[in-house]
Amino acid sequence: MYKIEYDPFVTRQFSNSFSGTKIPLNIKDDVLMIVNDAFDYLNKYSTEDYLLLDSEWDFCKYLVIPNYFDIKCAVREITLDVYPYIRTDYSQRTPDELAVLTRFVQLPPGFKLPSANHIVFVLYSKEQLEKEFKPKEEDDTFYFDDSVEWGIVCIMGTLCPYPDPLVPITIMRNALGINEGGNGEKLNREVYNESVEFWSKHILIK
Repeated sequence: MYKIEYDPFVTRQFSNSFSGTKIPLNIKDDVLMIVNDAFDYLNKYSTEDYLLLDSEWDFCKYLVIPNYFDIKCAVREITLDVYPYIRTDYSQRTPDELAVLTRFVQLPPGFKLPSANHIVFVLYSKEQLEKEFKPKEEDDTFYFDDSVEWGIVCIMGTLCPYPDPLVPITIMRNALGINEGGNGEKLNREVYNESVEFWSKHILIK
């Protein structure tokens, strides 16, 4: 039994239509196995290959491993050559959420995406995920059993061994509360401004 499992929210990253880091379905089991091996290793030893980083919230950590799977970077700097391919759309992460305005770049064939150097897994504690769980039916129960301690809610292919900042709308959504798809944490203005600074110069690849 694994201590870390995929949260249902992250399964959208197994789809080719996802704007962000995509994980091919045929490797998702191998990825999960390595994530758990790395987590167990870090609980016993220190290594430069794996990192377990704190976030601004106690219930969230970042597990960083080398890119063993040739996962591509899903974020790139905004340069003149990509300006013609920048698009906007109103989109929902889940059917229960309100659609928000998103921005991405839809590159034509021929643009090569760089391989990531690292894969960053955003982990939420089981307690936090249970707090955010919204049953659709009266008899729906929480999806993780007692052996699971953390759920993977996001996966990022990155050039550096740390996560990209949350996009500003995600920070806003978190502050709106659990009923609107956030985690219920108050907006940190300093973190928000750092996010705006980063995402004014970078964009998601679809």
